[in-house]
Amino acid sequence: MLWYDKICLKVNMLFRTQSEAFRVKWEEDRKKKVEAAKEKYRKAEEEYEAIMSMYKKEDVQYKKAYSKYIQAFTKYMKAQTEYDRNDFAQTIKFARMVSEPHQIVLFGQIFLIFSLLLFVFIDLIVFLLSHSLIATLVAVLGTLVIPFIGYAFIVNYPFMRANSLRIKMLGFMPQAVSYMVMSLYLNPSLEHAVAFASENTEEPLATDLKKILWGVYLREHDTIEEAFVQFAYEWGQWNDGFKRALYTLRVSSMRTTEQERKETLDKAAQIIMESSKRDLIGYAESLYVPTMILFSIGVMLPLILASLLPITPIGKDMTWLIVLLFDILIPGMFFVYSRKIINEKPTLTTPPDLTVHLTKNEKNLVIVISIIVGVIFAYLGLRSFDYVTSSFLLWAMSIPISIYFFVTSYPVKAEHDMLVQMNDDFPDALFNIGSRVAEGEPFEVAMRRVVDLMHGSAIEILFRRILYSLKTTRDSLEEILFGKDGILKDKSTRVINTTMRVTLDSLKKDNVTAGGMIINIASHLRELKGIERDMRVKLGSATSMMQLTALYFAPITIAVTMVLYAVILGKLEQVSSILPENSMFSIGFLKMQHISAYTFSIIMVVYVFLTVLITGYFYTNVMFGDDPIQNRFEIAKMMLIAPILYTVSLYFLNNFFSGFL
Repeated sequence: MLWYDKICLKVNMLFRTQSEAFRVKWEEDRKKKVEAAKEKYRKAEEEYEAIMSMYKKEDVQYKKAYSKYIQAFTKYMKAQTEYDRNDFAQTIKFARMVSEPHQIVLFGQIFLIFSLLLFVFIDLIVFLLSHSLIATLVAVLGTLVIPFIGYAFIVNYPFMRANSLRIKMLGFMPQAVSYMVMSLYLNPSLEHAVAFASENTEEPLATDLKKILWGVYLREHDTIEEAFVQFAYEWGQWNDGFKRALYTLRVSSMRTTEQERKETLDKAAQIIMESSKRDLIGYAESLYVPTMILFSIGVMLPLILASLLPITPIGKDMTWLIVLLFDILIPGMFFVYSRKIINEKPTLTTPPDLTVHLTKNEKNLVIVISIIVGVIFAYLGLRSFDYVTSSFLLWAMSIPISIYFFVTSYPVKAEHDMLVQMNDDFPDALFNIGSRVAEGEPFEVAMRRVVDLMHGSAIEILFRRILYSLKTTRDSLEEILFGKDGILKDKSTRVINTTMRVTLDSLKKDNVTAGGMIINIASHLRELKGIERDMRVKLGSATSMMQLTALYFAPITIAVTMVLYAVILGKLEQVSSILPENSMFSIGFLKMQHISAYTFSIIMVVYVFLTVLITGYFYTNVMFGDDPIQNRFEIAKMMLIAPILYTVSLYFLNNFFSGFL
């Protein structure tokens, strides 16, 4: 159960009486909306019937009555359709949630009431204790904004989650159709094709495909064809290309000749590839502008503001405002907006299923070591109130994360990279095998020739293992690949596993047919790789620029800002100390109690840490998707590079400007 459902249901249990009353009212309001539209339609119909007997079609009165009647009828049908369809409930169901619409709305309203009361209480405390107009205004602004943002998030979360799932599924649609096409090439059974696709397609699309079969088994549908068409129609409401491809697959099973059936299957594959490529590139282009906005607001704007702080007359009493801006608001908005962009990015490929197997004691040991290292660096940064040594605080926050992510990714990184490269090389290798099989060569001979052709590639390692097993054992190729100790038994190469199963089935036919099928399968895989490559190119420039700026430019810029702030602050203290007590210059900016360089450095160190961490999270998820090994490894490197650059820059600039301090 989702965390959202747990909280929502718990809140509704606490307010059980109100929840039941709200459910009744919710249903009554829905019915009242339909009844009101129906009553207006009835009255308009009566007026229209009366006008019909009194005026001709050319008369103005007749036209007005007719127009009013049509409008009332349209509104009534729309209200009735919305009531029957119940979009809110359907969205919740699609989002894999168990809460009901009235429970979600009640949850949002209860949150709004209690959060408003809490923030009003906070406003009173701030007003009574701070005696600051700015602090009070900021607190009041938070009261007017945060509760309503929270309410909007709670009520709209099912829609956001459903939309995110649809976008994630967009990348798996070509995969699902390709698997069904592969299956139908070999066996014109729609049921077998759906079962094959559901077993090998990623979630949550796999579950929806299984529901087609469940609907037939549970007698919700009379035939698999009926359930399949219903599935295509429901999904077609938001993705027409997927619907047309599924309809074409359905038509293929009705073709009478083998040639017509293959042509129809090729058409279905072409439809989904063209539609998906257009949709995915469109999504990538639509994400480019939000990514640039995120880069500007989340990285560039804070750096500009930070560089201006040394010459800005901000007193010590405004420290809380700098902390709120640089360490809370900007990183918070940066993370939320980056998360939104990530949720709107389709997933195209499944990363290798690899994990570093650590026992509970080993994992706890890594965590303890990381914490100890962090505490040591924190002590070094806090032992003296010096803005230079405070750079160790960045190490205290970054190194524990770097150690943990490195330990949980590096041991399998080489295998991970090999599998990724193997999946990239596989379509070309398969195409060459298919070409040689179609020419009449046995599969083993074709594989041996491809090994020689693709010498030095990652796929060579896999094929050599297969050929060695064929040479040294008496097992069949299927047993070698998928037996008890089969080479491809693990799930680390899911695309290769699935494709090789279909390839083995195709080899049961004649060489020309089998070779043609293998070539078609390789072409489908190439198309999928091409779509993924195009989308990465579209997003790569913006995300790479953000990563480089946050990782390299930000630590150096903040180090320069820190040294300039310390130099300017030191000069101001020297000038103010030699001015006469009653001098006209001894007031204002010179005599203001500024934020100490040490305090300012801590604020900036936290900002650098959060900026690099969030940027790493965003960059890895956009470029590598849901690949925990690659993502952790990249973030571990970033968490190591940033403190090195910051510390080296800070010490170098401090020594360079030491004569001014």
